[in-house]
Order: sequence, then structure tokens, then C-alpha cells
Amino acid sequence: MLHQSVKWWEREDRRESVDDQSSAQMREAGIVYFPILICLLSFAIQHSLQSQHIQARFLSLFDINMTSFSLTEEERTVQREYWQEHSKKQGSSMENMMLDDSASKLDLMDRPEILSMLPTYSDIRILELASGIGRFTGSLASKAGSVVTVEFMEEFVAKNKELHNHFGNCDFLCADVLKLTLPPASFDLVFSCWIQMYLNDQEVRVLAARKLEWCKPGGHVFFRESCFQQSGNVTRAFNPSHYRHPSFYTSVFSEVRCTDATDGIEYRLELVRSRNLETYIAVKGNKGQICWLWRKVPVTSSQARLVGNGNTGLSNGNGAGHSNGHSNGHSNGHSNGSKNECNGVSSPHADDLLAPPATGQLATHDGLFGPGFGSDRVGGAGPASALARALELGEPGKRVLDWQCGLGGYGLWLAEKCGAKVWQVDERTALIEGAVQHSRTLPKAHTVLEVCRLHSREFDPESLDAVIVHTPQPLSPLSSSFYHRAAAWLRPGGRLVAGLLLETVGEAEKLLAALAKAFGQEVVMTDMTAQMVEWMEQSLTASRAAHRTVEPGNGHTNGNAHIARKEQELQTAVELWWEEQLERVKAGGFHYFLFKATKQA
Repeated sequence: MLHQSVKWWEREDRRESVDDQSSAQMREAGIVYFPILICLLSFAIQHSLQSQHIQARFLSLFDINMTSFSLTEEERTVQREYWQEHSKKQGSSMENMMLDDSASKLDLMDRPEILSMLPTYSDIRILELASGIGRFTGSLASKAGSVVTVEFMEEFVAKNKELHNHFGNCDFLCADVLKLTLPPASFDLVFSCWIQMYLNDQEVRVLAARKLEWCKPGGHVFFRESCFQQSGNVTRAFNPSHYRHPSFYTSVFSEVRCTDATDGIEYRLELVRSRNLETYIAVKGNKGQICWLWRKVPVTSSQARLVGNGNTGLSNGNGAGHSNGHSNGHSNGHSNGSKNECNGVSSPHADDLLAPPATGQLATHDGLFGPGFGSDRVGGAGPASALARALELGEPGKRVLDWQCGLGGYGLWLAEKCGAKVWQVDERTALIEGAVQHSRTLPKAHTVLEVCRLHSREFDPESLDAVIVHTPQPLSPLSSSFYHRAAAWLRPGGRLVAGLLLETVGEAEKLLAALAKAFGQEVVMTDMTAQMVEWMEQSLTASRAAHRTVEPGNGHTNGNAHIARKEQELQTAVELWWEEQLERVKAGGFHYFLFKATKQA
């Protein structure tokens, strides 16, 4: 069913339609022989391509092309039956769209929150996939130049048209998104809410490629998905949804590529922002409602070599890329990124005390400091308590920003112990995704976790009660500007507290002066090096006691025993490394300072 108004692209260029029909005929004619050709070419490629990067690049694109010929109707039939079942019970209603009895109330908070994450969409062309009855259509159409909505349930399309056709700038298409043909580079924004969770993994890859193709250069792709668990409370006789780890979507969309037919430029999707939704955290304790915003940008020569490694386009601030590791099943979602190997065991350099641990060591550091603190050089309940005392939050519900949060241990501690509502931000995608999974173990702790570009991330003036910083930041124009920005975000009487490991007292004094410029004279600096040594000694003692009670050979298969032995070797290496660092701290090589700056009323 295709409404007449949808044929807007035929009016612009009829040749596109002819080409599409020809392409369809070619696919039908070649469907029998193409799989055989694929196998032969794949065999030839794997034996002829000498460059590992070229081979990975070619096969990645080749795999996506294969999926378009291997799609079956089974998944689509199951999903259609799923929605037909719920339509019989609740019809074309908001409750059916969100599969929740309290959908009307949720929508009042959820919809504005999602719309606030979008780039400016006035007078632009928008493609809305899986539009349903138009929960977002009206809001988009009220500002956009035009909106093309796509939905595969005819009764939903009819309801959407009934509700929103009066805007005069909407086209309503009843179609399966996987069978949808649209001109490339046609839309400024490709928007979807809850669609990829109803596709299998290969179908997600196909749709990701098409979203990139349909988006204009410089345009945006936005989507929201349910990760880990379902969103609504409606009883379901069967549920074919795919509740994935968020790293799967990050990896798939960061790897997809397309080439512009007119200028030959290759494009990719660059991650602009990703976070979980505060509405579902506050109302349901559900931290798995996650959104992504991407921008279509040209591929550089260096980025072309990164296909397949899960790189998201956001740096981790230390020049090292993080893989998302969605296939390894580990709770922190990290791959081993350590460059220093000694007999198969990662060995950190002594000079790296001010840098975050290598990704392969994060779980080990997490075990040393406590859950969520593995990305910090000084972490655990001791320093977290010190920050909390300096903040003087008082009653629960205070809004706290955890800047460069890493695996989120500090912010989660404040949310759990002090009842704070914590917003945690970082550029390192793998750490945020690990923090999201860890935070799900404490559903009542109110923590929003966001991947973003820190240099451009802003908050509303006087919207925060406190800001915490616990990652070493060398004093620079960028860090100095951050303290001025933080002062603007804080309410009068609000506090910034920073617990930082620094090399010299001189560095601390320069930082004190920078804070005084931003906050006035209400700044206090305390040398807590002795307490830091005490905390670390306690952590080392507890770590040794814990991991040496495990006998790798008992109750393990040979493979598991080998893994357990390697884990113990790594744990021992980290403990020995920290013993060396503590000796350096005791000798005056490093100092731990606590800064407290209060915004004047």
C-alpha cells in the first residue's frame, strides 16, 4: 500500500524509479547464481588479498551486500504476528505503541527528552522509520520542511495519516524498511525509535548501511533501542524482540560505509552523542533505554583502516582506541588494548601512573578498587567518601555531574549512598557502555550515562548542585575553560570537588589559582596524600586476600584453569605495579589533592 503523496522522489527524478525497477529485475534473475558466485569470489579474495587491512575492509562491505540476498521472510512474519496480536488487544493506541499500561504518562516525559537530543530540525527533510501511529510525527512535522513516515502495519499508517495529514508536509508509506527503496542522500535526518530490536543481527547491518545511504552528507542518523530488557509492562504471549548489549549497535553503525555515486567520496557515521534515557531511569529504574546520534562524514585514509575494530569516532582522550568488545560477553565490554606484554601478562609502565589503565587491565583494576572504579588511578570507597563529605550534598535528590566518569564508580557511589541524581559523561564509548551494564545492578541508583565530546558538551546555567572531577587533568587552556563552564552550570552555593593525583605541589598551586579565577576566593585545597596511601594499602591487602583464596586448578577444566591462572598472573602484576607506585608516592613523586570550590551566592 503506497499512498499517492509518497511519490515525491519520482517527481524529482523519474530516472531513479526506472533504475530501481531494473535493479529489482537483475536481482530476481541472478538470485539462483549469486550465492555460488559469492562463494567463489570469497575464496579467491581470502587467498589473493595480501594486506590485512584491505582484506578486512573488503570482506566487511562484502558481508553487508551478501545479507541483502540472504534475508528470509521468517523474521518479518514473526514480527508482524507479534504486532498483530497486540493490535487486537489495544488497537492503534499509545499503549500499543509503547507496550505499556502507563504509556500516555510516560510519553509526556519520554518524547520531549528524545526530541531534545536531536539536532535542529527546522525546515529540513526527515525520514521517520517505524513511525507507528505517529508518536513523533506531529512534533517533527510541526518544524520540519517535510517528513516521510514508514510503517509496515497498515492500520498504524492509517491512524498516523488521520492524526497528522493536516500538517500538509507529511508522506505516509506502508512498507517494510528492509524492502524500502529511496534515493540516496535524500534526507537531513533519518529518525527511528524502537525498530532495530525487531530485526536480526544481519538485518540490522543492512538497515545501518541504508540509513547511511539515505542520509545527506553532514546530515544525522538518530535511533533509540531497548537494550538488555524490555521497556513496557504489557503481558506478552511471546516476545521476538532482540535486547542487545548497546555495544552491538555502536560497533555496527561505526563500521558501516557507503560511496557517493556522484563524487566518489566514501562516507561513514561519526558518533556525536549516546546516552540512556532519564525518564525510564526515574520512572522504572530501567537503564537500558539508549539513544544514539550520528553524523554522516567523509572517511579519511586513517579511518578507512579502522573498519571492523569497533572504533566510534570519539577519542578516549589518551590517543588509544577502545574496542566495544560486544561479542566477548564480559561485563565491562572491553577488549585487551594493552601494548606491554611480559610472558603473556600485561605489565603497566611506572611512568603511566597519571594515565588511565590499559583497557585489558580495567577489570583487574576494578577488582582492586571496587566495582566501577577500574578506570581511575585513585578509586574506591575511601576517596569516594572523601568527595561526598566535601560536597555536603545534604538531602537526597541533588543533581551531580560526574565529569569524565570512566566506568562510573564515583557517580554510582554518590547515587547509591547519598541519593544523588548523577549525570555521568565521558568520551570513551567502551567505558560508558561498561558503566551502563554495571549500573543495572543498582536499578534504584539514579545515574544517566552519556558518551559525548567533552569540549563542546554544555549544561543549562545554574542547573547543577555539584560537579565532581577525579581524573588527572594537566592544567591547560582547555581545562581552565572547563572550570569556568562548570561554575556557570552550578547553582549559587553549588560546589565543584576534584580529587586529583598530581606530580608536584607546584601543579596543585597552579590549579588552585585557576579555580580561584573561576569561582572567586571560595576555594580550598587539601593535601590528602597520606590518606591516599592508606586507601591503596587497604585495597592491596584486600585484593591479595581475595584472589589468593582461589585455586585455579580446582573445579576447572583445563581451558578454564588456564584462563584463571592468567587472570591471577595479571592481578599479581597489577598489585606489584601498585606497590612500586606507592613507594614513589611515599618518596614524594606524586601527591593526592582534594580541591573544593564553592560558587558564591
